[in-house]
Amino acid sequence: MNKHLQRWQNYADYHASLDNYLQSLRQYQADQQRREEEERQRLAEEQRRKEEAERQRLAEEQRRREEAERQQQNMEVRIQAAQTIIDWAVARGAPRENFPANAQALLSWKELDLFYIIYEYKDLPEEIGHLTSLKKLKIFGISSIPESIKNLVNLEHLQIWGDFTSIPNGISNLINLRYLKLHSNFTSLPYDIGNLVNLKHLELHGEFTSLPYDIGNLVNLEHLELHGKFTCIPDKIDNLKRVETLVVKGRLMEFPNSISNLVQLKKLDISGNYITKIPNSIGNLIKLEELNIGGNCITKIPDSIGKLNKLRSLQIQGNKIMTLPNSIKNLSKIYYFDFQYNFFILPFSLLKIPNISKSKIIFIFASGWIINFLFLPFFLFELTHLDYFTRSMDDATQETIGKIIFGLFIFWILILIGLVAHTLKYGHI
Repeated sequence: MNKHLQRWQNYADYHASLDNYLQSLRQYQADQQRREEEERQRLAEEQRRKEEAERQRLAEEQRRREEAERQQQNMEVRIQAAQTIIDWAVARGAPRENFPANAQALLSWKELDLFYIIYEYKDLPEEIGHLTSLKKLKIFGISSIPESIKNLVNLEHLQIWGDFTSIPNGISNLINLRYLKLHSNFTSLPYDIGNLVNLKHLELHGEFTSLPYDIGNLVNLEHLELHGKFTCIPDKIDNLKRVETLVVKGRLMEFPNSISNLVQLKKLDISGNYITKIPNSIGNLIKLEELNIGGNCITKIPDSIGKLNKLRSLQIQGNKIMTLPNSIKNLSKIYYFDFQYNFFILPFSLLKIPNISKSKIIFIFASGWIINFLFLPFFLFELTHLDYFTRSMDDATQETIGKIIFGLFIFWILILIGLVAHTLKYGHI
């Protein structure tokens, strides 16, 4: 019995051992198949990567060839464009020796001056947009500004005089501009001119009737000149805290209050408008050295002008001013004073200004009022230190004074004749 059980036990152990072997064999075969599959996948991936790398290499070579061809073609186009600009300038009177013999050299120029006087305005060629190395460009006598000017992104200085009626919006892309001067009869300005935030000097001479609100974004401006047909300026202009020179010549009916907030102003010129009143707030401009409010319809100068104790030049000519405030005597540094063609009698209060009564100054006197010429000798008698004095009269005043002088001459001749006749008759006067 025990032997029988032992055989069965041995048989069970054998089968168990066989099962373990078969299981190990199957596991080995599975692992082998997996390794072979992984190797096949690795080789396939490696082959795919090699093929992809080859395709990329070929594509890159193709791209480089095409890029080289494009650059070559672009260079040929740019050289031709440079030659076109040279030919255009020479045809308008520019000396050929002002340009390089090889047109390609023009492409690397930083400055280009096309300021040649002609009698016929011409369109500026679109090829100007290929001179992308330019930092300074001056142009005179063109009838239009090409859209391609937006490509000159390195420009820092741009001056254009001409007869163009519009300004391309692309000019607002020239964000590196520091200096911009446009002089023509354009009727509007780019709405996004406020993008030119690096501008320090801006001059606009045209026939534009309004100013973009975004002009207040030009916070780095130090010099601003506006010549046009606009009747008001945006209040946002008071953001321009760095402006030292402001010239506004349009059709303003009122003095813009926002100007009184530009406390860094040293020169203010609002002549040639239709302003009737100067507000007391002008006294806020305590750094002002030059003030020109001539050619308006102003009837009164505010007392606050006496606060401008740094003022050196004052021009109020061509207004309807009836009198000057007593505070004008506080303008101790004044050396230039032009008050021609107003309605006031020559004020002796001016003698209280130190530079007028004690210093050698340049003093301008010109008035259409006859009575001022009658007071003139007495006024001049007090100005013993005067270095330079001028006066002028309009035609009507000259004619009237001529008649007065002639009348006085005839009057004294008649008196003399009468005295002679009386002497001859009575033997004494």
